Amino acid sequence: MTTDPHKKQDAPAGTGAPSEAKVNHNGQSDYTPNPEDAKEHFEKYLQVLTPEMRASFERFNQDEIRKALRKKELTEYTRGKMLSKRQQIELLTLRARGGFFEVDDKSFSEPWRKYWQALQNAAPGKETEVLKAVASEDHLKRIFQNSLEDPTFSTLAELQAEIKDVSWYWDYRIPNGKITVLGGESGVSKSMLAQRICYMQIHESKFPDGAQICKAGAPVLYVDCEGFAAGIKMRANAWGMDLSKFYLWSVDLESDGFINFSNPVFRDELIERVNYIKPALVIVDSFGNASEGGQDKVEDVRDLLNFLNKVAYDHDLALILVAHTRKPPAIFTGKGEINQDDIRGSGHVVAMARSVIGVWLVQTGSEPDPNGPRVMAVLKSNFGRKPKPIGYEVLNDANDNPRIFFGDAPKPYKEPTKMELCADWILDVLAEAGKPMQPKELEALAYQAGFKRDTFYAAHRALEKDRRLMDTHGNKDPDNKWALV
Repeated sequence: MTTDPHKKQDAPAGTGAPSEAKVNHNGQSDYTPNPEDAKEHFEKYLQVLTPEMRASFERFNQDEIRKALRKKELTEYTRGKMLSKRQQIELLTLRARGGFFEVDDKSFSEPWRKYWQALQNAAPGKETEVLKAVASEDHLKRIFQNSLEDPTFSTLAELQAEIKDVSWYWDYRIPNGKITVLGGESGVSKSMLAQRICYMQIHESKFPDGAQICKAGAPVLYVDCEGFAAGIKMRANAWGMDLSKFYLWSVDLESDGFINFSNPVFRDELIERVNYIKPALVIVDSFGNASEGGQDKVEDVRDLLNFLNKVAYDHDLALILVAHTRKPPAIFTGKGEINQDDIRGSGHVVAMARSVIGVWLVQTGSEPDPNGPRVMAVLKSNFGRKPKPIGYEVLNDANDNPRIFFGDAPKPYKEPTKMELCADWILDVLAEAGKPMQPKELEALAYQAGFKRDTFYAAHRALEKDRRLMDTHGNKDPDNKWALV
C-alpha cells in the first residue's frame, strides 16, 4: 500500500496523551501535538543531529526565544501609545532581523515611522536592502548595531543611600544643599541682612529665633556682583567680624569688573574657591548681576540655577541668592508685604529655590518711614512648615555705624476706627483731668468732640475689657465715676 506524500499523517499511535485532530478545508485532518508529544518529537529530532549542529541549533533557538519574548512584551504597549526613541529603534532592529509583529504606526515619530513602514512593506529577506534605501548611514548603524539591552530603572528603595536627607542651615528657613532666595525691594537692607547672617555664622551659635547655627564658626564666601566691596568692608570692620573667616569675591577686584557665572571660567573659579574655603554659607549678591544674560526667561536662568544648585548639593552648604523685586518700593506704592510672585525674573528662579525669604518695610505709623522696622518672612518652603516671621531694624550704634537688631515682627499700621479714636480720647481726657470723672460729664464732652453716644459707650467697654479703665463704684451707682487703671 502506497502512502500519499501530500496527505498529513495522524498522530503516531501510543505516544503521550491523546492529541487533538482538526479537519481543514480540504477535508484532511491537522495533527496538533500536545506538549508531551511535542517534547518527545523534539528530543528525537535532536538525537539525529551532529554535536556541532545541535549546539548551533540550541544557540539559535535560545536567541529566537529571547526575541519572541521581547516581541511579546513590546506588542503589549505599542498599540498607538508613545514610544521613546530607544524603543522605536529596538522595534526596527527586531523587524530588520526578520521579526513579524503588529505595531501601530502612530507609535513612531519621524523618521523612524518612515523606516518602519518601509520594513512592513518589504518582502521576506529583503528587509536590510529596503532599509538601506531609505535610512541615513548614522541611523542604519544605530539600527543594525543595536545590542537590544534592556534599560534599568531604580526604585526609591534602591536609591535611598544615594539621596541625601534634608538638613537645615537655619531651621525651616534656609536648607543645606539647596538654593534659597532672599528677595526684597530696594532700600530694605537685603545685602546688610545677608552680611549679618554671615556675621552670625562666624561669631554666634544660635539664630535670633533660637535655632542652632549649622557648622557654627565655619567660614563664609560672599560673592559681591554689585561692586559694593567698600561698603562690605566698612560693615565688617564696624561689626568686628573675624575677617580671616570672611572670604570676599567682588567685581571691584576683577580686571573686567564683572563676575559672570554664564562663563565656564567663573564657574570653575567658584568651584575652586568652595573646594578650598569649605564654607558653610555662600552668598551671591545679587543674582541679577551674576550672569551676562537676562533673567526674565526660563532659558536665561535654567542652566545657571542648575549649576548653583549642584554646587550647594555637592558641598552640602547653604547658598543664598539675593534678589530684587520687579515692582517699585512699597514705601511709595503703599503695598508693603510682598509675595514670591514679586521676585524679579523668570518664575523658574522661585521654582528652583527650595526656600524663598521675603523682606519688606512695615509701616507702623500713620506716615511711611523709609527707616522703619522690617520683617523677614518665609514665602515658600518645600521641606517643612513656614516659621513665624522675624522683625529687624537698622539702627546706628554710638559710632554712627548701621547695625541690624532682631526682634518680634512689627505689626503694620491700621487706620484707627471711630471707636478706637474715641477710646484714645477718653484716656487723654482722664489723664489731663488727673482724677476720675462721671460718665455723663464725659459723654457730654465726647459729643462736643464729635463722638456719638453708641461709639462712646463701645469705647468704654473696650477699655474696660483691656483693663485700662475701671468704675469707682458699681456702674448703676449715681456716684460712680470712670478712672484710669
